[in-house]
Amino acid sequence: MKIASFNIENLFARHRDLLLGNDEESELLVQDFDALIYQEDKSNKDLTRMRKLWEVVGTNLAPKKSVDAFKEYEDHILSNIENLKGRPGIISIYNEMAKNPDLRPITFEDIGDKAKMILEVSADMLVLQEVESQMAMEEFNRYFLNGLYEHIYFTPTRDTLGRGMGLMLRQGV
Repeated sequence: MKIASFNIENLFARHRDLLLGNDEESELLVQDFDALIYQEDKSNKDLTRMRKLWEVVGTNLAPKKSVDAFKEYEDHILSNIENLKGRPGIISIYNEMAKNPDLRPITFEDIGDKAKMILEVSADMLVLQEVESQMAMEEFNRYFLNGLYEHIYFTPTRDTLGRGMGLMLRQGV
């Protein structure tokens, strides 16, 4: 039997307090975002950088002009997310995140990197630390691990940022 344990640092969303550094660093990120938002021609690399910056600074730190300008960009991104179609569980997770202004979504690329690492290990028993919910684990298993694990368990902890522990077991374990 192969057992693996990962500090997954959240599957779909991370609390903004875990992303931000000091105030000076945060201000530099906001300035970087502002410079990109008003740039005339944006490359795909620029858009990716904006998305990553937005995950960190979000609406709580970005100046009003950035927030207004980003809404148009965000609508464009959200209207083109083909990989959410047919995934009501993931949409539910993102809808729940939207209710908490302190949460920042983790990119599908980063979620996929976590899944790749787990699939490469191919453990019979997988223990995950810092997981946000039972639903997040189930959706991660369904859409990113191809249903590899049959039994999924989540237990909350006393973590002030809402993270818990997860256990995933293959069939027959």
